This record gives sequence, structure tokens and C-alpha cells, in this order.
Amino acid sequence: MGIACERCRDRLGDYVEGLALPEERAEIDAHLATCAPCREVLAGYRRLPALLSRALRPPGRSRPARK
Repeated sequence: MGIACERCRDRLGDYVEGLALPEERAEIDAHLATCAPCREVLAGYRRLPALLSRALRPPGRSRPARK
């Protein structure tokens, strides 16, 4: 039996950051393969770094400084 949406969503932060244990990752992968709503939540988590980067950018700067 697979995991429930609530359990999956509780673990998506660790999943995205690569902190989920291999067994947890496999459970989440299996759940995501059959659950469009949880895939949408995952997509939101994956957009967070870009959104935060834009939110924290100094005013008047359109792109992060190149190194």
C-alpha cells in the first residue's frame, strides 16, 4: 500500500532538498507517479528558490550579479 497525500506532502521539503532517505524517496516517487495534486505541490516547492531569489534581490536589480 502506498503513502497518503498528507504524509507525502509532509516530506516533500526533504525530498526536494535531497534529504529524504532512499526508502522515503521511493515511497514518494511511487505516490507522485499516481497523484497529480501532490505533483502540483512538488512543482511549487521546486519554484521556491527562484521566487526567493527575486524577492530578496535589491531594488533596481533585474538579475543576480554574475560571478
